[in-house]
Amino acid sequence: MRRQSSAPSTSCSASSVQKNAQRIADLEGERHHVVRFFDRKSYLMMAIMMSFGICMRAAGLFPDWFIAFFYTGLGVALALAGASYIARGVRGRAWAFHGTN
Repeated sequence: MRRQSSAPSTSCSASSVQKNAQRIADLEGERHHVVRFFDRKSYLMMAIMMSFGICMRAAGLFPDWFIAFFYTGLGVALALAGASYIARGVRGRAWAFHGTN
């Protein structure tokens, strides 16, 4: 028999928003440089993904319809992630990097 958790389920994006907001809130000082909003692992992942995308497009390995489909999905995902940060701000829990938790 499977036991049900009493914790509310959250999406991967929501938990990622909470994790990053907490990481930013834990930074020392009142204000921070924009490059500190991501950790090294995130910048490395972005560099790898961007390099892979540039190489794949330059090599012509994927048809245009696939590129359009992929970028549409990526754009929607990024827009939803941005909306999560904005929603956090509207609820008054965002901008933790300015001293508000």
